[in-house]
Amino acid sequence: MLVYVLSRLLWAIPTFWLAITIAFVGLNQAYTQDVRLELEQAAEGDDVAPVGEVYAFEGPLHEQYLRFLSSAVRFDWGESVTYAGWSVRRVILTHLPVTAIIGALASLLAVGFGIPLGIRAARLRGSWRDRLIVTAATLSYTFPTMVLAVLLLMLVAIRIPWLPMLWGLFPVLWDGSWRSYVLPSLVLGPGAGGYLARVTRASVLEVLG
Repeated sequence: MLVYVLSRLLWAIPTFWLAITIAFVGLNQAYTQDVRLELEQAAEGDDVAPVGEVYAFEGPLHEQYLRFLSSAVRFDWGESVTYAGWSVRRVILTHLPVTAIIGALASLLAVGFGIPLGIRAARLRGSWRDRLIVTAATLSYTFPTMVLAVLLLMLVAIRIPWLPMLWGLFPVLWDGSWRSYVLPSLVLGPGAGGYLARVTRASVLEVLG
């Protein structure tokens, strides 16, 4: 078990490097001359660093890459282009607690109904209830999450205003109550729960066989 955990941790290093490299290539290609001129014009008169230095896209390509890689390793991603005056690290740290709570609640929801349904389906193998559970589980994790989010917003946030409509997208408008966590958890939980039900059913059938 320890060897497995260590191997997964070691694999995280090249995965992290590959993700950084892909991000660098994509951002470098997107940083066109028109964007550079627009950002420099927007920064005129402000007491800020030159735009090229802020976005690390000045100088030879290999120097840009090394500078980008060094900043990523140090978790220094520069200034946010969405939240004026905020660093990217500050944006991440501000949203991280909310994201972690939503992820934990969605995971609890998925485990709470996914594993029991998977065990139930395995015990009823071949019956109409087994087929019903498998079909519902498949639909739950193949149904587009964004569509489910819009449907839930229309139902319980607009037509029947039981839950707040804004949740975590705008920190200033975040009300911080438990009601704000319900909708995102309901959106993320069913998909993972359906997949977990299918995996649990297969695992239980394998053990029983």
